[in-house]
Amino acid sequence: MSFALSGWRAPAIVLSLAVAIGVALRLAPCVRNPGFEYVTDGQYHERLTRQVVASGRLAEVDSLSNAPVGRRTASHLPVGLYFAGAGLHRVLATFGPQDVRWSLATLVALAGALIALPVWLGATAVFRDRRAAGVATMLAIFLPAHLHRTQGTSLRYDGLGTLLVTAHVALVLAALAESRGPRRLRFSLAAALAFVAAMSVWRVSLVVLEVELAYAVLRFVLRGPEPALRDLWLTLALVGTLGLMPVGYLTEHRFLLSPIWLGVVAFGLALAIPGLGGGRRWPIRLAALAAIVIVALGWGRFESADDYAGLVSMLESKLGGSGGHDPNAALMLVVVELQSMSLRKFLTDWRFFSILGALFAISPVLFWWLGGRPSARQLLRMEAAPATLAVVAGALAVSTLLFQRSCVLLAPFLAIVIGGLVVRAWTRAVADDASRPARRARRLPGVARAARRLVVAVLVIAAAGAMVSGVVTVATSARRLAPNQKTAIEFLRTHAPDNAVVLCDWDSGYEIQSRTGRATVVDGLLESAENRRRIIELYAALMDPSSASLEALCRRHHASWLLLPPSTAIYAMAAVTGDPLAEVLARHEAVPRGPLTDHLIVHLLEGDPSYPGLRRALQVGGYVVFEVVGASQASR
Repeated sequence: MSFALSGWRAPAIVLSLAVAIGVALRLAPCVRNPGFEYVTDGQYHERLTRQVVASGRLAEVDSLSNAPVGRRTASHLPVGLYFAGAGLHRVLATFGPQDVRWSLATLVALAGALIALPVWLGATAVFRDRRAAGVATMLAIFLPAHLHRTQGTSLRYDGLGTLLVTAHVALVLAALAESRGPRRLRFSLAAALAFVAAMSVWRVSLVVLEVELAYAVLRFVLRGPEPALRDLWLTLALVGTLGLMPVGYLTEHRFLLSPIWLGVVAFGLALAIPGLGGGRRWPIRLAALAAIVIVALGWGRFESADDYAGLVSMLESKLGGSGGHDPNAALMLVVVELQSMSLRKFLTDWRFFSILGALFAISPVLFWWLGGRPSARQLLRMEAAPATLAVVAGALAVSTLLFQRSCVLLAPFLAIVIGGLVVRAWTRAVADDASRPARRARRLPGVARAARRLVVAVLVIAAAGAMVSGVVTVATSARRLAPNQKTAIEFLRTHAPDNAVVLCDWDSGYEIQSRTGRATVVDGLLESAENRRRIIELYAALMDPSSASLEALCRRHHASWLLLPPSTAIYAMAAVTGDPLAEVLARHEAVPRGPLTDHLIVHLLEGDPSYPGLRRALQVGGYVVFEVVGASQASR
């Protein structure tokens, strides 16, 4: 049963201390290396933020991406990060000259440290215990899985995006836990606004809403339209529809007419229909749900779905549903953060959750045991807030096992769960001690008491270990561009004409754009269908025995310079194109020169027969720069 929650206000000292420690930890790598530089994605985000700082807006077409036609950034990406970074820079600049780099580092560190606020709110809503909220808050600040991706030297969507998504979920939990109508509506409105902000920064935010919706629909069928669900989803549907209208990439894909959003709106309206309550009216509710699905699928439209084809293909491949070789899936799987996480890493690896991963995995059993081993019927009557937390955290755990990157989003919810578990176990252990004489009379087995004390000890030690791991993460992390790659890119800056177009592997694209000001044919935006098509085309040309396809590709995209990566990149090229060489390289076997190595990339890197259309200009380490003969003359 829900009831009015009291004591929402958190002790200022706890949250202030948590945020201060969080900022200090996340800025420590920047202080240790004041001349730090962003790499790969960070270079791209810094370049676009500088563009907003200089002109107040993003260029409609980014001429440095996907040359020669350029790319409409706002049609593919959420741009909230760039405006947030530019806004903070202007604020900090009022206190004196400020480097954009440091403004962005401050933004990332603040976003990472402020995770303490929604974690506190979410834990309070679920456990109604300030001790649980305090433990969860301090733990969230230190967890390596979150800390690693929210350091000042890591300019990604993850930091600000995770903060906003966690704020949205925490406000949802607060709305579901609050029985007073006016306050519940305020929480619901804030949750909807947080979702709009999250979608303006990080498209991954939609995954969490889909999980929330799935559970809310199930709860509606089983228990009817509860007031908290009704207020929350009606508010989400209304505020979300209005708030997401101006978001460029969602408008480009007609998101508000997609099946998922029409489902949100229809579900919110269904909750407001009178007469659907009562335990015996579940068939009527099921019929209403069927109507919602029919409306969403029948009227829903999702334009330009090609951008998401790579993600869908990769997911199908991970789940074993892919029929044959798919270049899009193979390309996405080359990215480490999109690869699966092994169960061992999830449960015990100090770089993610340490032993807390294992404790989180068994937390449902521990909560059940510490809660007096309730029956299945009692579990089905669980309140909406803790049930929603369990579903969201469980779904994000599965997502993390499928995609390593999701660990940063799981971390705050894992902290909430562990915080509640610590206090629940401690409370039961204290209760055991207080009632020991009475229980002796009933001959309560001492094993149960010892087991609860052991759980408390293990939880405390594991939490302390995870916090230490977070400090170690900060102390040992370093982000820098490979020296040889930096030398090759600097060569392009000093030798390629200002209007030159460079053909390179995707992971060098952002670096070349930012460090040289030259346009590239491809870059790291794998979410773009056009960009993926070009990368696959480049790989196919490099895996061909002759240079004809590569030279034709250069002519088509006006590329006058070519930067080839080291031989370690050949595996990715072989995997994407489906070449048999990939299987041999995956087994780490030596590959003798012969048919398996008769590929242009091998010939060029090894300095084999010269190709008239490609003039070797520089070789440094494993990187090789070529000038495309003919094209370079035209570019001048």
